[in-house]
Parts: sequence; structure tokens; C-alpha cells
Amino acid sequence: MRRLAPFSALAVLALIALVAVGAIFFLGEDDSASHLAMVPGDSSHTAGSDGDSAGSPPVVSPEESTGIKNDSTVDTAGQSVANSQTSPGSPAKSTPRLQSSISELAAKQSQEGPVAASEFAATRGLKLKDGKVQVVLEAASASADTTIDPAVSVATPAATQADAAAATQAAIAAGAIIETTHDGLIQAEVPVESLSQLAAAPSISYIREPHKPSTFATTEGVADIGADTWQSAGNNGAGAKVAVLDPGFSGYDQLVAAGELPANVITSSFSGDITGGGETHGAACAEIVHDVAPGAQLYLVNFSTDVELGNAVDYLIAQDVDVVSASWGFYSSFRGDGQGDIDDMVQRANAAGIIWANASGNAAQAHWSGPFTDVDGDSWHEFATGDNGNDITASAGSSIDFYLTWDKWPLTNQDYDIYLYWSGNTTAVAAGDSWQNGNLPPSEEIHYTVPSGQSGTYYIAINNYNNSATGDATFQLYSYPGQLQYQVAAGSLGGQPTDSVYAMTVGAVPVGGTTIENFSSRGPTIDGRIKPDITAPDRVSTVTYGSQGFSGTSAAAPHAAGAAALFKAANPAYTPSAIQAALESRATDLGTAGKDNTYGSGKLNLADKTPPIVTGVQPSGAVYASSGTVAVYYLDSNSGVDTASVQVTIDGTALSGCAITAAEASCPFSGLSSGAHTIGGSVADHAGNTSPISGSFNLVCGKPAISLGVLNTFWTSYADYQARELSATFTISNGGINGAYNVVMAGSVNTNRALLISPVPLTVGDIDASGGPADSVQVTVKYLVPTDVSIFYTTVYLTADDICGISYDYPSPYSGS
Repeated sequence: MRRLAPFSALAVLALIALVAVGAIFFLGEDDSASHLAMVPGDSSHTAGSDGDSAGSPPVVSPEESTGIKNDSTVDTAGQSVANSQTSPGSPAKSTPRLQSSISELAAKQSQEGPVAASEFAATRGLKLKDGKVQVVLEAASASADTTIDPAVSVATPAATQADAAAATQAAIAAGAIIETTHDGLIQAEVPVESLSQLAAAPSISYIREPHKPSTFATTEGVADIGADTWQSAGNNGAGAKVAVLDPGFSGYDQLVAAGELPANVITSSFSGDITGGGETHGAACAEIVHDVAPGAQLYLVNFSTDVELGNAVDYLIAQDVDVVSASWGFYSSFRGDGQGDIDDMVQRANAAGIIWANASGNAAQAHWSGPFTDVDGDSWHEFATGDNGNDITASAGSSIDFYLTWDKWPLTNQDYDIYLYWSGNTTAVAAGDSWQNGNLPPSEEIHYTVPSGQSGTYYIAINNYNNSATGDATFQLYSYPGQLQYQVAAGSLGGQPTDSVYAMTVGAVPVGGTTIENFSSRGPTIDGRIKPDITAPDRVSTVTYGSQGFSGTSAAAPHAAGAAALFKAANPAYTPSAIQAALESRATDLGTAGKDNTYGSGKLNLADKTPPIVTGVQPSGAVYASSGTVAVYYLDSNSGVDTASVQVTIDGTALSGCAITAAEASCPFSGLSSGAHTIGGSVADHAGNTSPISGSFNLVCGKPAISLGVLNTFWTSYADYQARELSATFTISNGGINGAYNVVMAGSVNTNRALLISPVPLTVGDIDASGGPADSVQVTVKYLVPTDVSIFYTTVYLTADDICGISYDYPSPYSGS
């Protein structure tokens, strides 16, 4: 729809003159026809549900019609409620440290009373109860420079605990009720009449709406991603902890009762209401996670604001959670380069070992980006030649949100505003026109609920406030929900943390399909990184949303989270980056070859077709022992080795008493005979892929090389000398490669009448092969020696077995004295 520049005063006079002489341009439905100059309206748009009428008057900008810059210039009926005038193009500003919607709420109550304030809050999505509005107070840093830097962008010191405490005390003194805090943010219910007073407090830098997530709203996805093969092979995620982090879990208790969610599910609410006011989105996500990884410990954790989210992340870290499933994004202050408060939370979770699976968003048709264009110099951005507005269709009772950012981070004095018009009306119905004066980020937003009877076409317009900005900005504009007239799919990631380096960002492909959903958000990030990282199925069935009723990247992310849980359970030592790399490496490549900004690395695919790798089997070669240990080494970097599947055999007989881990099996054996022996068996992974175990060794039997060493004789004591009982120590050695077993000293024969008096046979024991730790042993025995014998001679008889149990005799040739 074409919308041209606003009238100047001279243009109005010229039009009057033309009318007087009958020179009038006709405006038909054909966009190619001549158009009267107007902003951001169109002759084909007037008040009414169908936006179709004729003869509507020229539309002028809110600045020119009212001279005011703040949300107090508009109301839900599209009528001006300005209470002051300034010259056109130089509108007055509201309180700089109040977000524009909060500023207008305060003005409504001050000028028109609580009823008008309540009606306004209802149309703008503000949480107002008993005269108090829910806001977030940003604590001012005591070390900040209070001088406004005129530079385009400036940095500001982070608030300390002391700064936050000071801001909290100021809020309490103003009658606020503190709901929760996180770092330098204080979430509170503040009396509307105290807002302006509180904004002036030195300890508070800004008062804004709470940033709220936009959700991207046995399933068919289990088989579609190949998780069923893992489950049938025994890996169901047991041992892993998975948290579904979401604004609401309404109906989760009925799902537990029906067996759709596990009975041991752990719930925690950081908003005070686990249902999120009746939101079922999280329950549907939890169904998918549980279907994919039914053995995992499931956490359901809800939040409703950015402050509550920070506390929820701290909780999950303390619970030692392994995986987070997140199907939402924060568009507020979305830089798109991986930087921001929400991105910082994800980075902190990653450092604690949590893999974060986040939906990429459904914004491919709800996003526009481009440079500021103002050919006619009227301060209004042109989405196309002569068109200052970007259309969207909305119905009565629905809520629509708009988010605008521009590339002047982190803080800026480049001041742009957004205005929402109901097609054909002369005055904006809502505005985002906070002050960018060097102390705020380059970000504006509008939250608007369409009043009864005002369905139809709306459009969003971007204004360079008073032409004060340099005009070199590049914009990112989002609507939620709904499709914009002018769309740019590239770079349409759905808010923080979809742009995070530390998030596995997940796009959507229909279950069973291979083509990206039209709405699925695309990359790249502002700093040029590829996103999404992977895609997963949507349009799946859940009890919550019915048969194939769950579509969107919200459904894709929990599939990826469940898959990550299966990997973590199979490979407990895997880091988040290792798990993500494993999932991406297995994905089915779609679209452009390689990782791209539409499909990432491809569609999630757990169908493991790669069996484990057996890296080593021992013993091998020649073995000189009939007992020992078989060791098998293996690895599987995909679904992981199923330890229950490991079986080791020798000559076809299964070995028992094995010690089995995910990396090796160690099994004892004994009683083998001489000759070749075969090691066999098998090892399987959790996806059911099996690899054989194969090895062999040769058990060598033979006579051990037993010999006697030097004989040592001695009288143990004088009494022995008198009794003629001579002690003799023999060293028995094994000089060969075969071990000697059950060595026995069978006897000793002397040629000079010495008599062995120690009991025989005498057990010596086992003697290792040469080079072993016990390849020799000493034995001491006693002889009765006649008094006339001075030289001792003897022959010792030994017996020993080899490793095969064959016995050998050893008459010793040794004689000594």
C-alpha cells in the first residue's frame, strides 16, 4: 500500500487552490494511479474494519498534527490527546528515563484518571493491578559519567550490588512492591502516580516494561529423527537431566496423570504461576522432549520476564541440568550479534555444562531489514518508493507487537521512533518514541491489543525524530505475530538467544519433509555467523495441540533437546560443544551443500548406521600361560556403546566374570590347552549396530627349562653341628620361555652317605619364565651328615608342569660340596 510524505503548510494551500479551480487527482484502487501526498496513510485506508472507503482526507504525521513526541499523543481510538503544542518537526519529549508506554500510562492517569489508565494498559499489554504497574527498574551505576556523551554510541558501567540495593530502596520508598531481582534489574509493582517521581531518583537509570519472551509456538518426530532406534536399543536418556524452560505449563498435571509426562517430573515457577496464566505451550514442548528421551529426568521451569529468567537459569545450573529446551526469544533490544543480557545467561549455562537448544523463531515473514531511506526528506522512512508504511493484518482482541532496532549499539543518541496506524486513520494508535539521547539502546517497541470493531489492516512507520539522527542507520523490524507487507527472510532470527554462539539454534522442517517452513527464521547473525545450526521436525502430534497440531520452531527445538539428552546419556563425558557437533555431523544435509543459513547443518537424524569400532584385542601372538585375561578395547562416538551387549568368547565359549565399561571389556580365562585359540564375541551401540570382536593367540606348551643354581651349605647352629644336621639352600631357576607350574622337590640322593632328613616331596610352587618377576626360587633343606664325611655331594630330583598341565622330571646333574 502506498503512503507518501506528509503535507507541508504550502502543500495544503496549494491543494486548496487546486480544489477551487476543480483540478482534483482521482485516487482509485490501482496503486499505479496518482496519489495525493500523505503520510503514513493511504487514500484506500480509513477507519473501519475492512479499511475500504473513498474520499478520505489526507493523513498527517503525529508530530505535525500534535507536535508531541511520546505515547501520550495517541489513544486506542486513534484520536489525538495531546496537551501541548510545539512547532511542527520539533515535538516535545516525555520523561527521558521512562519507556514511552510507561510514560503515557502515567500521563493517562494524571490527566484522565485511573479508568483511562486501566483502559490504556489493557491495549498495550501492561500488567496493571490495584493502581500498580509491573515494571523493571534498571539500577544506575554509581561510577557512571552523568554527562551525556554526544557520540553516536557510548558504553556505561555495569550496576553493582550496592547500586541495585540503592535502587530497590528508592522503589520501596515510592510505594513499590518488589517481586524479584537479578543483577542490576529490579522487577516491581510501582504505583502509577509514583512513576515520574521514581524516574528522577539518582539510583535508577531507566524504568521500562519487563522484557517478555515471544513463544514460537508419542509424536511422529521420534521416528522422523531416528530416536526410536536408540530407544529400542536401550538408550532412553536415563541419567540425563533435561529442563523445558517456558512461560507456561498449563495442563501438565493432566499429562502426568495420563502418562504423557513422567510421574517424577520436577516443577519450579519463577513467576509464581507454573501455568503462566493458562499457557499450554510449555506442556506441549515437554511432551516432545519426553517422547524422544523418556528416561531423562524432566524439569518444567517457567518464567514470564527477563528478570525471572535470570533466576531460573541460576536454578538450573544449581540443579546440574544437562540440557535446556527453549522455544522462545526476546526481541527487545535484540542486537543480533550474540551480545545481550539473555545471551549472557545462555553463555553462563554453557560454561556450567548445559547444552541449550533454542527455537530459531518463526519470523522469516515477519521481519524486515534495510537502511534508512528518506528520498523526499520528510523524516519518514520509505519501505518502497513513496511508501512510508509496512502493512500487517490484525483482528479485534488480538495482540500485535513491533520491535525496531538499529545498528548504533550499545547506547545511542541517534533517535528513531515507530508509530502504529490503523489504515485510513489520521492519528497513530500507538507509538514507541522513547528518548535516545545517549543513555538508551537503539531500540523501540510497541505492544498493542486491537480494540473491538477495529480489525483490519494496520501499518508501522519509522520516523527520524525531528530529523536529528544522521540517517545512516540500518534497521531490523519485527512484528509478532503476523506477516509484514515488506519482508526480508535473511537475518530473521527470533530474538535473543537465537544469535548466541552458545545456543544450538533450531529451525523447522515439516515431519517427514525436507523443505524449510516458510516462517522458519533464517540467518546470518549481524556479525556474519551461520544460523540456525540444525533443523528438526514440526507439525507433529501432541495431546496438548492434537493431531499434527504443533507447528513452528517451538516444536523443532524440543526434538533437538531430546536428542541431546540421548547423546548425553550415552556419552556422559561429552561437553555441550561435543554433543552439538555430534548432532550436526549426523544431520541430513538439505538445501545448499554444507552448513547454511536456512537449514544449518541439515535435518536432525539420529538413525545411527555406524557400528562401534573395536580398536584392540589382547592377548595375541604366542602366549606362555594357560590362564590370564582377554582385554577388548572399543569406541563409538555416535550413540555410544551399549555395555549390556558386550560378549567375549574363547573358542566359541562365552567368558564369565568380565568387567565391562563403555570403553573396554576385561575377561579372565584359565585351563587352556596347547595350540591356537580364537577370541570372539561382539559389541553393539545404542542404535543396535553391532561389530564383531576378533582375535587369536597361540598357547605354547613345552618343558620348562628348570636348573639348579649354586649350592649354599651351612650349619645353622652349634647344636646342629653337634647333631651333624647340615642345612643346604638350593636356587632353582627357570631359564626358558615357558612357565613352570607346581614345581616339586621330589628327593635328593647322596653318594657319601649324607641323608636328607627334611620331609619330601617338598612343594616349591610356580616359577616364571625367564625375565619374569619370580623366575627363580630358593629352597632350604637339612641333611644328616656322618662325622667322617667332609665333602657333601648330592643329586636333586625335581618335577614341574608346563602350561598345558604336562609333567616333567628333572634329575639334577649338580653336585656340590
